[in-house]
Amino acid sequence: MATTIQGALTELGQQFVDSLRQELDSKRISASGNLYRSVRYEIVGSGDEIGLALFWDDYGDIVDEGRGRSTRGGPQQTWRGKIEGWIRFKGITPRQGMTQEQLAFLITRKINRKGYKAKPWIQPAIDRVVNQDFQQLFGDAVAAEIEKILGK
Repeated sequence: MATTIQGALTELGQQFVDSLRQELDSKRISASGNLYRSVRYEIVGSGDEIGLALFWDDYGDIVDEGRGRSTRGGPQQTWRGKIEGWIRFKGITPRQGMTQEQLAFLITRKINRKGYKAKPWIQPAIDRVVNQDFQQLFGDAVAAEIEKILGK
């Protein structure tokens, strides 16, 4: 029976993540699409405590919740590289005499000084998928597993 429940959760998890990604893509949440493509699920627990957990890239939480000012800047900030990638992806050309790395430094410094406004993306999308698609997704996953059990 555990494999049946696990099979249903696998099917449900994949359908849920696919619907969630479609919802996020339709809202144009991220510039490159990397954030919504990073959304994934894992089956966690066992027995009566089995369920699904959602995961995404770390910076998704910062986008979702925003962040306040920071006094801890400096070269140890790992997200400056992501800003450099974002600059390249968007095709932003720095002013003459400035490199992309220098522009990324200036953007990072501004974020440290001013913070970053929250752009809620995951919970609104989850709410829409759950309210619109969950019953159908759950029903389809259970129906598929019942058909497998019955050999149809």
